[in-house]
Amino acid sequence: MNTKNKMVRRSDPLVGFEAGDKMDGKIHWSVGYFDKVPLKKEFERAPEVIPTPTKTAPAMEMRPGDKGPNPALKDLPPPPPDVQRTPPDPDYPSGILSVVIHQVRCGLT
Repeated sequence: MNTKNKMVRRSDPLVGFEAGDKMDGKIHWSVGYFDKVPLKKEFERAPEVIPTPTKTAPAMEMRPGDKGPNPALKDLPPPPPDVQRTPPDPDYPSGILSVVIHQVRCGLT
């Protein structure tokens, strides 16, 4: 694709599989490639909450070698939407289309 995010009209002659298979006629079609639309954070579904067992005070104590909380984490940008929990934006229909033509027959009378 030379130009992304734009449809391009084409007109190609009909040909067969062999080099000598020339056919009368043309096929007119359009093709385009469009960038993937980013997911929207507001569409993200809440994660499934799995109840965690409550810990006793001795189990919550920090021990030597334990990693402490990282205060710099609160300064990071928010994480991107989770792909597994975020549906695509309904304003931008998406999908992949594949078309295979096995045979074209013209009946001229």
